[in-house]
Amino acid sequence: YGASKLAGERRVLDESAGRAVIVRTAWVYSAHGGNFVKTMLRLMRERERVAVVADQVGTPTWAGLLAGALWELALRPEVDGILHWSDLGVASWYDFAVAIQEEALARRPGGRPTACSTRAPRWPRWPRRACTGARRCARCSTISNATDEGNPMTRRLLVTGAAGFIGAKFCHYWHARHPGDRLVAYDALTYAGNRANLRALDGADTFRFVHADIADTACVAGLLREEAIDTIVHFAAESHVDRSVLDATAFVRTNVIGTQVVLDKARIYGVRRFVHVSTD
Repeated sequence: YGASKLAGERRVLDESAGRAVIVRTAWVYSAHGGNFVKTMLRLMRERERVAVVADQVGTPTWAGLLAGALWELALRPEVDGILHWSDLGVASWYDFAVAIQEEALARRPGGRPTACSTRAPRWPRWPRRACTGARRCARCSTISNATDEGNPMTRRLLVTGAAGFIGAKFCHYWHARHPGDRLVAYDALTYAGNRANLRALDGADTFRFVHADIADTACVAGLLREEAIDTIVHFAAESHVDRSVLDATAFVRTNVIGTQVVLDKARIYGVRRFVHVSTD
């Protein structure tokens, strides 16, 4: 299979005399046609249990983003050769199925939960192959300005410590790459936080800034519930360790108690992904 595809690519390049672009992608899904997302949604409605393999890894790619990249390539005659294009991230088919299930249940509360399970491969051993399904060509990063706006599988993020120099960079990066995602920036604006770091995002409909302390249990709980947060990226922390030698109170309150508050409320309100960023 792989050899025949490679032979076809080489024939195209030979016949085009360097005027062709070949784009390799992986695991494409959309609201149209037949694809893994639509198949899983159908099977989860029809069956009590769905078996999904966990030993094949690739990168689920939204067709809308791929279409934008292809359009950009069509307007760039100076680009040729073989490119790899996909969304970012890596998952197994099982991981992808679980994410589809969680997204479906989040959009239809009270819906029928369907358990996904792994199963052994049908053959004794999978053939060795290049992991092109989990690659992204470095040149592609400079080719397309396409974003995932309109992607049906959007996220709702809470970013703590968002006005710090790392948190702010993350917020700008995420909004540029995923403008359709809800982005809630949370910061106590102590010595390490600067509200000006996020001013450029204030005009975005999907952005919100909250000035509060992560150790404020009621505020954290209310925000997770109100915004239906499904992903937390936790940057908030007291840094500059030498300051803790003189007074550890703020460090314990923020780094320990504050983190515990966010973790506890994330569990209670069903947050699916918690990314904890720890620095010195």
